[in-house]
Amino acid sequence: MPMKTANLSRILPSLLLSLCLMAGSGLIFTGVSQARSAKAPKELPFLTVRGANIITEKGSNFNLRGPNVGGWLMWEGVMFDLVNSAEYRLRELMMTRMDTSRVCFFFDQIRQNFITESDFATIKKMGYNSIRLAFHHRYVKFDTLTELDEAIGWARNYGLYIILDCHAAPGSQNREYHADSDGRAMLWNEAEYQTEFLRLWEILAKRYKNDPTILGYELYNEPWTDDPKKLYDLSRRVVEHIRTIDERHIIFLDISYYKNPWGTLEPPPADPNLVYIFHGYQAPDKLQEYLQIYKDYQQKYPAPLMCDEFGDSTLIPLFKKNDIFNMIWAYKACYSTPGFYHMPPDNPWRRWTSGIREAGQVDKRTLRSEVLKLIQESTVSEATKRDFANSAGNLDKSTFMRIAQNHREDIPALRKIYDQIALINDQYLGKSLIASYLEMTTDQFKELAGNLQTKYFTRESNQPGSQLPPAMENK
Repeated sequence: MPMKTANLSRILPSLLLSLCLMAGSGLIFTGVSQARSAKAPKELPFLTVRGANIITEKGSNFNLRGPNVGGWLMWEGVMFDLVNSAEYRLRELMMTRMDTSRVCFFFDQIRQNFITESDFATIKKMGYNSIRLAFHHRYVKFDTLTELDEAIGWARNYGLYIILDCHAAPGSQNREYHADSDGRAMLWNEAEYQTEFLRLWEILAKRYKNDPTILGYELYNEPWTDDPKKLYDLSRRVVEHIRTIDERHIIFLDISYYKNPWGTLEPPPADPNLVYIFHGYQAPDKLQEYLQIYKDYQQKYPAPLMCDEFGDSTLIPLFKKNDIFNMIWAYKACYSTPGFYHMPPDNPWRRWTSGIREAGQVDKRTLRSEVLKLIQESTVSEATKRDFANSAGNLDKSTFMRIAQNHREDIPALRKIYDQIALINDQYLGKSLIASYLEMTTDQFKELAGNLQTKYFTRESNQPGSQLPPAMENK
């Protein structure tokens, strides 16, 4: 299929990543190197849906317990205390200063140290039975197995279920960095990306249809589209396509509209083996309001309900009270995570990233000047331009939201400007990162990246609201 010229800036870094995976990591293979454990566990039973419950083959209720494993097979800079840019943008910026092998080395070292087989053993020892594993679509290949497949092997050997969470779909399912987006969600409008997306799930369904290690398939993370009907139509197509291959595995379907209950799927695809999912990053009072909307939806279309991302462990009793499965974000990150692993401030990696942030800080007056220039050169109304010019201090997100409420006709243009400002910030931090990285030899960076291993992280199980140890109480 011919590639569109307008998309070359996205395609080239994608090809670079493929080359990195094929040549640099040593983890792409024609046969998966199965993870070894001291004692092979019994084969897990297949799970299915009955009413509002997930059940085993014998008909007993399954008490799903587990964390998210993010930032590993789906780049999110915040997980490493680095620039929170879309992966392709950071790779593109790095390629302006160094060759392909040096770019690959940077990402490979982070990935190889951040999560290893021992982390799967740790999750099992903590009392969990499941993992929601975020992955980028480029880790799914037709004729080659990747780190994603090896991770499934680790889970199998430690008796853990895996929810395959497509965090970055072809063309991006939302406009955010965590979908590796350039600010557009092109999955919903481009036939070539939809074909690739269907192919992705076809590959996974054929490969794992007889493997009970897979708890289920999560079609996409936090979908966003300008037309909820597009979400419904593509969801239906993908579910129907998977079912031509795999009738056994659960499909996890996001019924929200980028973390909000507006535009929920009406009705959901007609499938008896669905779990409805949503995310819970709202304030508790707002989340309580949303939960009622989701519960009403569940009453109308019976199926289990799960909040498979949230960051506040004090919400767990609320989910339990409402019979909602839940999986907290995240097992591991450089920032503090309730009851899980975070990086102490004296870790050499943390000291390195602190220096990058300090050197890459944008001068506030410079940033204000750049923002006002973008505003003046944009298509927003003269009244909006005056409001920005008369606003004191930083022209931050709260300023944009306040002015947007008064000039709603300018919201689309203001959203694009805000994305441009985020890009400016990313470029400052990215350039600081690149300068610091190039000052090191590859051996020095390899030693530094070793500090990303979990043994150098701290686990706090006594944070307020934490239900650990040994495992977070779920349903």
